[in-house]
Amino acid sequence: MNRINKFNIVVIVIRFLITVLIFLPIIGSGQVSPKAIKNFQKAQKELAESKSESAVQYLEKALTTDPDYKEAHLALYQIHLTYNRGEKALHHISAAAKLIGKGQPNLLYNSGKLALQIGQYQKAQTYLDQYLELSKDSITRNIARRYIHTIQYALQGMTRSVIYDPKPLGSAINTDASEYLPSVNASNLTMLFTRRFRNQEDLWVASRPHVDSSWIHTKPWSQNTVNNEGAHVISADGKTIVFTRCEGPDGYGSCDLYSSALIKGVWSKPLNMGSVINTRYWESQPSLSANGRLLYFVSDRPGGIGGFDIWWSSKSTRGWSRPRPASTTINTPFHELSPSLHPDGIHLYLRSDGWTGYGSLDLFVATKQSDGTWSIPVNLGYPINDHQDQGAMVVTLDGKYGILSDQKISLQNQLLSSDLVSFLLPENVQALPCMFLSGQVMVSGSGLPIPDARIAVYNAAGTASIDTIYADREGEFLMVLPRDQTVQLICQADSFDFYSDRIYTSPDAAGIYKYDVHLTRVISKEDIRIGQPIVLKNVLFEFGTSIFVKGAEHELNVLQQFLSANPTLHASIEGHTDNVGSPDRNQILSVDRAKAVFDYLIGHKVAAVRLNYRGFGDTKPLVANENEALRAVNRRVEIHLSK
Repeated sequence: MNRINKFNIVVIVIRFLITVLIFLPIIGSGQVSPKAIKNFQKAQKELAESKSESAVQYLEKALTTDPDYKEAHLALYQIHLTYNRGEKALHHISAAAKLIGKGQPNLLYNSGKLALQIGQYQKAQTYLDQYLELSKDSITRNIARRYIHTIQYALQGMTRSVIYDPKPLGSAINTDASEYLPSVNASNLTMLFTRRFRNQEDLWVASRPHVDSSWIHTKPWSQNTVNNEGAHVISADGKTIVFTRCEGPDGYGSCDLYSSALIKGVWSKPLNMGSVINTRYWESQPSLSANGRLLYFVSDRPGGIGGFDIWWSSKSTRGWSRPRPASTTINTPFHELSPSLHPDGIHLYLRSDGWTGYGSLDLFVATKQSDGTWSIPVNLGYPINDHQDQGAMVVTLDGKYGILSDQKISLQNQLLSSDLVSFLLPENVQALPCMFLSGQVMVSGSGLPIPDARIAVYNAAGTASIDTIYADREGEFLMVLPRDQTVQLICQADSFDFYSDRIYTSPDAAGIYKYDVHLTRVISKEDIRIGQPIVLKNVLFEFGTSIFVKGAEHELNVLQQFLSANPTLHASIEGHTDNVGSPDRNQILSVDRAKAVFDYLIGHKVAAVRLNYRGFGDTKPLVANENEALRAVNRRVEIHLSK
């Protein structure tokens, strides 16, 4: 999470250079002109006084006198490398490599590595090819071949570049300090990011009134401390933050993951996520699924594939499970970082230097397959990715836009600067637009919140669970629904009746839809509101019959369980039809359908004395029978509860 201060790095390297320059004349060939050596010695003195630019001038004078003074070339290479002057550093190390030749092929290797680092792919391949002709070091030869593979991929990829037009997020977000590691809630109205100022990392919260407006309000997170608060994720509902804190007093060693909850508008004191998630190794860069029950993060703990790996854990009523490494279709023996699971649950964005890219860390997206496995990550393409180290990214709810840490990294891999930008993703790497239900579970009549209510969604047949979530302390909930499907929704809470609905989501459904649920308390007779029936919206029948459509059993079982849990309640089962057909036939059909529900409950051990049934035909429509959609509303079975 933390990077060494750039000034300290420069001091360390200068001290190293002083040591190197003291000994370089000793390894010289003895053929250097006295004037060049004199200028070299003056450069030594200037570096000893931390006057690096004066040292550069003396070294350049030495080379003017003697262009083949390889020690001067190497010294200039080190200085320019320290100050992030890549092309000048490459010029001098490649010159030294030519002068030394076969004796030190590692200079060719370093020349190729540096050329790749600054995006000079053709030169990089030339130097690395020359290195492979001379070197016998099997380990470094394998790395050189890997670099060449990267170069060939990059040269080909650059011929089919994608459109990339990043837009800075504005002065409310971006400052002279470094801003990076964005995460957004589902509404895209709240964004969390990390700001580093004077080597201190803190979390900042940004907000805006609507998605088409600029970010206008930013403030430091209320739970920042003197420790560094870094890589993080804000949950889809905006009420949980999981973040990284390093070397905290309650930590397990290195960096740990912590969690904080938004309770009545106030963020709770962060809690270490415990020994199941955290170890004495490095844990950081968390990402949560939309329902908050899957956690992805990065660790270098044992048991992974190698380097930094992506791990995951699932949450149940017992807490978080023991983390497992993502599969080998995600992790490599190198580094995988910054996982970001889109709310669609299908697209996982990450950074990697293990999968083939354009050099250093590139951005990729993996897609979850129908069997639950992940695809091989796809590179987001050039120029989103280039030879530089790409920053972390999050993708908005509509799946179209990335919010990216647009960073500049030194040749020593130190962060120089970073701003947040937004850009349109290429179509082939976009996530799916998501549809969210956002609402509150409340007591009928009073509007008081019902905390911890269970909201479950099943497929139309009621045979497979799509998702189950629980309302928070304020009764509020946020859940993703699949598009282009009919689903059953059931809401239940202790000491209350239950609510059901049948929801069809269109193929182009996207965004957040308001959806409140009202439940009736069943503790006392006075709280039972006659005239507020439970409509069994998922208990459907085949046309013109009292035969249940497949999937009705699920809600009937929920009704049976509810009645079994409340043995003092009685239920009146009422059948209703639309106005298609004769009134007499509709009356008979409504009675038959009510009796079918009655018989089902009796067959599942609900005492008959607690039940009665009757039909009303088409005499009590809820809406006008003007079209098929409205007639479907009137075809229903209702449950009226009483003591």
